[in-house]
Amino acid sequence: MGAVLSLIVAVVGAVYVWRNCSGGSALGEPGAMRRYAIFVGVEFGIAAVGAAVIALCGGGEHIAAWSAWW
Repeated sequence: MGAVLSLIVAVVGAVYVWRNCSGGSALGEPGAMRRYAIFVGVEFGIAAVGAAVIALCGGGEHIAAWSAWW
């Protein structure tokens, strides 16, 4: 059932993209890509620091869950 639902979502998404591919992008605005890059960099930094702390505390089995949460 999950595979069928995933396929339906993928097809609907592909049709949506195909119909709207000529439209503008939110990242096309001046400075938007820089703000996005900063935001993603901060997220990756927090995830990396958290994973390091978890590893140092001996909870290596929880790193995947921590990373997925971010």
